[in-house]
Amino acid sequence: VFAHLQRTFIDLARLHAQLTPADATSNQQDGQASRRNHRTLRPRAGTDAAAHASHNGKNDGHRRTTFIGSGRPEFRLAEHRFRIWPTRSFVHYRYRNGEWDGGALEPAGLDATVPVSIGATALHYGQSLFEGLKAFACKDGSVRLFRPTANAARMARGAARTLMEAPDEALFVEACSKVVRENLDYVPPYGSGGALYIRPLLYGAGPRIGLQPSDAYDFLVLATPVGDYYKGGLGKPVKACVVEEYDRAAPRGDGSVKLAGNYAPDLKPNTEAKQSGYPIGLYLDAGSRTYVEEFSTSNFVGICGETGKYVTPQSDAILPSITNDSLM
Repeated sequence: VFAHLQRTFIDLARLHAQLTPADATSNQQDGQASRRNHRTLRPRAGTDAAAHASHNGKNDGHRRTTFIGSGRPEFRLAEHRFRIWPTRSFVHYRYRNGEWDGGALEPAGLDATVPVSIGATALHYGQSLFEGLKAFACKDGSVRLFRPTANAARMARGAARTLMEAPDEALFVEACSKVVRENLDYVPPYGSGGALYIRPLLYGAGPRIGLQPSDAYDFLVLATPVGDYYKGGLGKPVKACVVEEYDRAAPRGDGSVKLAGNYAPDLKPNTEAKQSGYPIGLYLDAGSRTYVEEFSTSNFVGICGETGKYVTPQSDAILPSITNDSLM
């Protein structure tokens, strides 16, 4: 299954590279791109985007990749994998008095902070959504975001479920594009196996003491270079255990939206699984516990051995995966 997915993703990426013209940059009108389009970015004239790679043999089965950008320390992709890493800046938009402002670039780093009201609905009532997508360095020298409009739509669905004010598609893509441009020399080079991970975050910023939605929201987008989420990447399958003592999401609940609070209950079963030697847990449906739903961090997919058919569970409790949708 994992080998098939790896080949499929490579073929899909190659197809997208062929379909996306090198000059299809930020001038492209939002909403006119196809549902599977990338957003292509190039360094601005005069900027320093000198990331480079060196391959120094192998380390525990990983390719040892170093890339160094302007003014930042050496970074080894093989040891780093999927962890936060300080970059140059993040973008911060504020929704006040019924409209979004123009956004601001703020210094990023492990100690970067934002002011939050002690009565913010994000803290008291969990009004907080996030997304995750990646920017990839391509062979032609461009950097492409993978399907950002799909992430914008998923955030909008989550915001509607939790009565939050979501950025529209144009603002979402603008914010993601801006954070990539400002951190362009942190994008792992083509062929390294890494990517620049983009984390959009929307949360209720206004103070409320009663259970009600906020009237103010903050939208942040941060970026960090990452390697594989699991050791070995797609080429090395990881062991999973079926989670039997806990449910991920209730029928007709909020499992289909990327609500921040959906992930805290998984910390305990996820940690217990890792302590038992399983990097990931597989949840069953909460109603009967007889059907596969999804993993802790991703959708479940399978390839039928006899027919080659691509199968994935269908449930209103599952978070729709953009990767899964791309492969189907």
